[in-house]
Amino acid sequence: MVQKLYLEKYILTQRNKLISSIVISSMSSTRKVAIGLGIAGGALLAAWLLTGSRKQKTKDFLVRKATDIKKTFQKDTTSPDDSDVHYV
Repeated sequence: MVQKLYLEKYILTQRNKLISSIVISSMSSTRKVAIGLGIAGGALLAAWLLTGSRKQKTKDFLVRKATDIKKTFQKDTTSPDDSDVHYV
């Protein structure tokens, strides 16, 4: 039984590797170039935002948003008391 499970896991792993290699190799050059341009554009935007007078504004914005996210997670997330709920 254990050997069968290992064999099934091995087969699934090999199948997933094959599918991922087929997907990457079947991508057209245009799609690869478009993905590369998107990544390069994002890097240029990040560089522009983090230089000159925009640097401090960007840092302040990111700190504000990070603080908002932290507050969201720190809120009391206790679930309501279900002791009076009647299930059918």
